Formats: sequence, C-alpha cells, structure tokens
Amino acid sequence: MSRGGRPGRLAQPGRPVSRRQTRTATALVLLGGLIAAVAGGVVEGPAGLVSGVLGAVVVLAFFYGGLAPLKLADMWGDKVGPGVLFVLLNYSFRLVAIFVVLAAGTSLGVHGPTLGLTVIACSLLWVIAQVTVGMLFHDPLDL
Repeated sequence: MSRGGRPGRLAQPGRPVSRRQTRTATALVLLGGLIAAVAGGVVEGPAGLVSGVLGAVVVLAFFYGGLAPLKLADMWGDKVGPGVLFVLLNYSFRLVAIFVVLAAGTSLGVHGPTLGLTVIACSLLWVIAQVTVGMLFHDPLDL
C-alpha cells in the first residue's frame, strides 16, 4: 500500500519508467539548475549564469536520452543482442555528446567549476527523485 491507503499503480506494458518519476525528477533538476544559475550569476557574473543553465540542460539531455532504450525494449522481445548493442551505443553516444558540449562550453568562456557543480548537483537530484518517488508510490520499473 502506498501513502493514503491507496494501492500502488500496477506496471503497464510499454511504460518502464513512470511519468510521475520523470516529471518529479525533471522539476527537481530544473529547480536545481535555476538555483545554480542564480548563485553562479551572483558569484561569477554572466559566465556563472550560463554555466548553471548549461549544466541543467546537459543533465536533462543525458537522462532523457537514457530512457530511449527502455522505451524501445519491447521491439526486440526476447532477443538480447540488439537490445544490448543499442544500450551500449546509446550510452557511448551520450557520453561523447556530453564531452563535446562541455568542451565547447568551456572554450566559449563558461565558468568550469559552476558547470561541474551544477552537473553533479542536478544528477544527484535526478537520482534522488527517481528513487524517492518510486519508493513512495511503488511505481515499478517493469524491466
């Protein structure tokens, strides 16, 4: 039973991650990015402001990109090979894309420490939101 005496929602095929988890995590990352952007703007000026926004966007892009293999998992059914290949290629592409964005941002004059702290904080907020909402409302990952 979840809070309020209501039973938890049952897993639905084709929805491995609940919308509640994703919405909550997105809201927390945006809030964390806003706080980081304001703090960076106050401490470092425009470079800190841009760094806070860029950090939140990078985290959201990385984690939303990670949902693609989960959404496409039903296509392959019991075939493990294509699924594993797609997950590995997806993860590799996301890492390369993040390094390119961070390198380009650093060369364009964003404040590196603000960007790094924003990425770390927003990543932690995403994971905390996913775990907390999943535990409170018994939203299964249905993997």
